[in-house]
Amino acid sequence: ERYLIPALEAEMMVSEDEFIKHKKKVRFDVDAMPQGYGWVFPKKNHLSIGIASEKRGNIGLKDAYKKYVTFLGLNNILKEEIHGFQIPIKSRKEFSGKKVILTGDAAGLADPLVAEGISNAMISGKLAAEAVIEGNLEWSEVEKVYNKKLRQEIVTQTKTSRLLSSLFYHHPRLRKYVLTRKGQRLTEYFTDVFSGVRRYPEGIPEILRSFGKAMF
Repeated sequence: ERYLIPALEAEMMVSEDEFIKHKKKVRFDVDAMPQGYGWVFPKKNHLSIGIASEKRGNIGLKDAYKKYVTFLGLNNILKEEIHGFQIPIKSRKEFSGKKVILTGDAAGLADPLVAEGISNAMISGKLAAEAVIEGNLEWSEVEKVYNKKLRQEIVTQTKTSRLLSSLFYHHPRLRKYVLTRKGQRLTEYFTDVFSGVRRYPEGIPEILRSFGKAMF
């Protein structure tokens, strides 16, 4: 079953003073809404601000967005374009069929921890091209190569990310414990992962269990 989470994002023009406050850093705020987070991405001359939640149903996305904007202290909004969308954070069981290869969001490859999908869309597109070449345009071989590459390069990573998202969004006490002790190190590590410099480490379940034992 596909797992789609609701999100809302705005492209916002603000006063010069307010833009200067936010233009040099990317911001993530865990718990900006239940089981989710808020973000601020500075762009050339405006801010991209949004919220997303793993909680489905009637979650009051618009109200949560307004509260987040207030929390950020953005009072002088010159222009605001708001868009709602859904993000697939659970990969499909099959990634090809009937001579069609699924990549990116179509394959459910967004990172479950931060719901970012562009990186894996680009990687899966590259893997699809490699599979076509290595499979010599023979569909059965192309399909075999692509599925193998995708599971090795991306699916193992999204599974690890999903475990981490469970920690961050469903176990606040454990999250607080981990961030209090390893917050800066984890922030730097995740930044490298999202930038493509590093991969998620193996052994995450064992790491989480060790933290859990230390807490109780």
